[in-house]
Amino acid sequence: MGIPSNVIESIKSKADIVDVIGEYVTLTKEGQNYKGICPFHDDHSPSLTVSPTRGVYKCFACGASGDVVKFLEDHLNLSFPEAIETLAKKYGIEIHADNQNTEDVENKKKREAMYIANDYAMQYFKDNLFNESEESNKALQYVTTRWHLEFVKSFGIGYAANAWQNFHDYAKAKGLSKEVLIEVGLLTKHPTKGNIYDTYRGRVMIPIRDKQKRVIGFTARLVPVLSETEKQQPKYINSPTSLIFEKGSALFGIDQAIKEAGKADVTNLVEGAPDVMRLQIIGVANSVAPLGSSLTEKQLNTIKRITTNINLIPDSDEVKGKDLGAGFTSAVRSGKMAMSLGFHVTVQEIPSSNGKSDPDSYLTSKEVLDSLPKKDFVLWYAEKQFASVHDNAVLRAKAIHDIVDVVKSTKDNVLMETYADRLAETYGHKDMWQRELSCKHPQVLMPCDKMSHEEYAALFKNTEINVGKNCYFCYSKDGETEISNFIMIPLYLIRDGATATRVLILRNVLGYEVRIEFSIEEMTVLQKFRNRIEREVNFMWYGSSAKFNKLRGILYSSMEVITKISTLGWQKQGFYAFGNGVVYDGQWFPVDEEGIVRLSSSMGSFYLPAFSKMNEDNADKFLFEQKFVHHSDSTVRFYAFASQLIVVYGDNAIIGICFIIVCLFRDIVIRHRREFPSLFLFGPKGTGKTAFGELLQSPFIYCGDHPNLRTSTMPSLAVVLSQAENAMMHLDEYKNDIDVEKIELLKGLWDCQGRSKLDMETHKREQSKVLSGVIVSGQEKPTVDIALYSRQCVLPFHKATHSVDEKANFRILKDYEHEGTSYVVLELLQIRKHFAHLYPSCYEQAVKDICSALTYSIDERILHNWSVILASFMASCDAIKFPFSYSQVFKTVISGVEYQNEECLHSNELSVFWKTADYLKQDNQIFGLCDYRIHEYSSLKVDIKIDGRRQTVTRDFGSSKKILMIPTNSRLFALYTLHLQRTHEKVIPENTLKYYIENSPEYIGKMNSVRFASVENVKDWPRQYELKIPNCQPRLSEKPVQAFCLDFDAVETAYGTNLFSDYMGFDLIHTS
Repeated sequence: MGIPSNVIESIKSKADIVDVIGEYVTLTKEGQNYKGICPFHDDHSPSLTVSPTRGVYKCFACGASGDVVKFLEDHLNLSFPEAIETLAKKYGIEIHADNQNTEDVENKKKREAMYIANDYAMQYFKDNLFNESEESNKALQYVTTRWHLEFVKSFGIGYAANAWQNFHDYAKAKGLSKEVLIEVGLLTKHPTKGNIYDTYRGRVMIPIRDKQKRVIGFTARLVPVLSETEKQQPKYINSPTSLIFEKGSALFGIDQAIKEAGKADVTNLVEGAPDVMRLQIIGVANSVAPLGSSLTEKQLNTIKRITTNINLIPDSDEVKGKDLGAGFTSAVRSGKMAMSLGFHVTVQEIPSSNGKSDPDSYLTSKEVLDSLPKKDFVLWYAEKQFASVHDNAVLRAKAIHDIVDVVKSTKDNVLMETYADRLAETYGHKDMWQRELSCKHPQVLMPCDKMSHEEYAALFKNTEINVGKNCYFCYSKDGETEISNFIMIPLYLIRDGATATRVLILRNVLGYEVRIEFSIEEMTVLQKFRNRIEREVNFMWYGSSAKFNKLRGILYSSMEVITKISTLGWQKQGFYAFGNGVVYDGQWFPVDEEGIVRLSSSMGSFYLPAFSKMNEDNADKFLFEQKFVHHSDSTVRFYAFASQLIVVYGDNAIIGICFIIVCLFRDIVIRHRREFPSLFLFGPKGTGKTAFGELLQSPFIYCGDHPNLRTSTMPSLAVVLSQAENAMMHLDEYKNDIDVEKIELLKGLWDCQGRSKLDMETHKREQSKVLSGVIVSGQEKPTVDIALYSRQCVLPFHKATHSVDEKANFRILKDYEHEGTSYVVLELLQIRKHFAHLYPSCYEQAVKDICSALTYSIDERILHNWSVILASFMASCDAIKFPFSYSQVFKTVISGVEYQNEECLHSNELSVFWKTADYLKQDNQIFGLCDYRIHEYSSLKVDIKIDGRRQTVTRDFGSSKKILMIPTNSRLFALYTLHLQRTHEKVIPENTLKYYIENSPEYIGKMNSVRFASVENVKDWPRQYELKIPNCQPRLSEKPVQAFCLDFDAVETAYGTNLFSDYMGFDLIHTS
């Protein structure tokens, strides 16, 4: 982001340098200028001169000089843009930055909203502390026992009532954004119930400010007298990480220390916020503390802009039986880190009293602080280490080793030598100090670049395990005892859902090394660990299980946590994963040789195993992942690819391109409405349907396979459909006579359901996941089951011969495919937010547009499927350039709807069956009462399938309904087969035909006991009926059979049959 120069000049011209500097320095007018104490050095007489006419300042003692911007940069440690923004805010000038993208603008607005929210909150908490209620009085009484009243008021300390909605209601009345308040942690949203409530309840609220004195968060102390569950809650809680607050960067007290530490040329570093507040009260404002975590390099770098001197005032908490308590241990860690960054570090130790004392309780005045001796950090640490050595040679060697580690944290060789001399003078054994200091540490040869020697050695500091030359050993009464002939270098903890593995490098004493991915069991059960390492060359563990557990604890502390991506495609974290890298925020991040992609610190790191060198010998395990890849060197882009598809495939390409978008944003589409269509490509051999499917799939899968529906097993198909999310899979060789189970699988795609299987442990049926869009191709239309046909967008392919030019254009497409078309996915991902915002309204509009263009009724599923295609274009066309217009898409969609709707009415295989039945009846080959019956019922008890199991239910029709009953063993099925064979039409197997009858809309259920007449008994019945022969009635069989029951009127209406004749009136009144 750049601030225009004219804006900078405008801000400078409006800024009054006396007004600005006067906020930080007391200025006195002398003639035309002003004078004051210089804030840039320890000034005792006014040396700073400020000239309002020239707009500059200068210190005639230390030489500091500059304009108003320079003053803020140096005094507040701001960058130039930050200083300009500070002035702009002070004088009400709005900055419109150059090249500022939408996200920058939104983040800036959100930050401002967060500052405002915190200001309102601070004022609310302050007022609440003094509101005279019994609860507030108790809180105020507690606060004033710790800090005097004037400090409480000036610091902005407040109180959050022990209630769930008080602040929530206040914020609502003030019109503050709930989303902002949740982000800064003032309100909390329940993760399951969704209700919003106050985060801080029954706590003293202490504001945290940044160097510009803005409130960026709060540290909240539980009030003991008001909490019955104090032991169950943390004493202090801090604001969560947000755009304005990061615990690892913020320093409590920096708003005051930034000025005072510069003057004193030293910063006091204490453990917590109350310690800082105590030091401020006694007049030592050059003090800061980290917030609830260990000191970080970011925090030290903030201090370094002010001074390079740090004075540690740790909590005094010596623990019996231990070298150092928690406060001193923290001080050692902070001191070592500060020394490594070039600080000079001192320590003022508080005398221990009854186990623990801290600055907040001990430092009652500045005089008390000044009475504490200030010791050099290294010498203070040596005192602590040697306090427990006595005459123990082993402990002495360990102490010298540990102290020299601290000395080495500074990079100054002269200083290291000086320390060595001073330490040798105090504790003797000069040769040991010099030898340890000059030692090049040949015993540990790190076999990788993941960790330096110092970092690795630091892992074992103050532990009972020591590192030798590529081995581990421990000290015992008998001296050194070797517990392994190898060392382990921790690399990664790889999380994979509910399981995890750990990757470590093992190197033995012979220098042989191996990288191993250990399972949880192999790292928790010693025998399994031994079994695993003994598969390799000469790796032996001699130690006990207890030592192994100690080693695990040491190594685990430095493992990088990485999340394994098991399912490729769209990830819930907001990026798209290929097998060889991820697309995040419009950028391509390839995997490294370990198969790892590292994104931002907030996003984390991710593991893609297919391209990890660890799996070089297991390539067969990752065949799909090795094809689901991005070709970053490809030059093929969306517009060129789409244009060439249209040249070759015409209108079908328009639908195909839209279907790519539908699949890529599948999660958005099904979020609006769960049903998701497949794309069905049918046509004779040689028409290019399969090649078309391969091309549409190519942006996702390079040279992808397309499983054969006829030969693939159900489990293998289930795997294919769940391998990647928001991608596209292609299933080939569809035929109408494939297994019924596979027909059901294809139908389930529309409902986003996969294969149903029985879990043998829970005995419950589970659905496998369907995560991608699906293309199905074959030479037959899927009209065997109208429910399947209506769940797909069907594209016909007819042209089997092609000209020379057409073949040349097709070869261009195949060249694109060979080069790689994955940039199509990358380009489209950039419009995801745009698509998600527009899709719901575009879908509703697409439905209206299609319905308005047609004058007849449309199958609901077909309408939905094609509306998804049209809506995908409508939601995308404003954000990316297409080689076709809305009118072209709309015309093609309408054509598809008309074609498929007509086919639904006339071309399904069940319709062929009923029309054949109608013919057989008219030709006197089948007879009522014998091959079927028609009977009226107002209710009917039938068997149906529910969740795969047969159950008996009663159908209540209200009034009488004509029921068509067909014996399950009726001659009708055999006569249907014979007739179609004679006419050379396609015959559906009897079991399949019965399956479709049971799944048709007209089907009611199955009756277990229905009587029918014999053929001989019925054949002459129509003639006798016509002759009106008295008392002539057909006789029904005494043996009942099972029968399919269907809605007679619905069958007549749907298929145009005429199975009823006048003589059938007998059956309407005859008991069954």
